[in-house]
Parts: sequence; structure tokens; C-alpha cells
Amino acid sequence: SGGILLFLTMYFFLPWIGPKSRRRLWQIGFFWLGLTVAFEFLAGHYLFGNPWEKLLADYNLFRGRVWVVILLLMLFGPFFAAKLRKSHY
Repeated sequence: SGGILLFLTMYFFLPWIGPKSRRRLWQIGFFWLGLTVAFEFLAGHYLFGNPWEKLLADYNLFRGRVWVVILLLMLFGPFFAAKLRKSHY
């Protein structure tokens, strides 16, 4: 699945980014989350012409939309990848 591939990418490339603290891990997660949501909405609306309602519908868990899970992975992924690598933050 895409989520597993995303997490493996985080796991293997985290040392290359070189975070030195937990705070930095959280900054990375929030940065990736912000970039992803900004791209989703700005490119989705202005580049691909999707209406705002359609873009927001992707966040409706009650309709089986699980995109939010990927966004949570973007936020928490760097922290958990560092924990799995046994980095001491």
C-alpha cells in the first residue's frame, strides 16, 4: 500500500535529513503535512479544476475516505521512524 511505501521512505531517508531532536522530528512532520495539504487543495483546485466540495469530500471518514490516515502518517511518521531506528531523541 502507499502508506507502507511512504513510511519505508521516511525510515530510510530520515538519517539523510539528520534531525537532532524530537522537536525537529515534529517540525519535519508538520512541514510535510502542510506541504501535502497545500498541494492537495491548491493544485487540486487551481491546476486540476476540482471544486472545493470535491476536495473536502476526500476527508470524510464516514464515507470511507481514508486520505486522513495518510495525512496522519505524514505528521507522525518521522517520529515513529526515528523510534524504530532507535534514534535517541
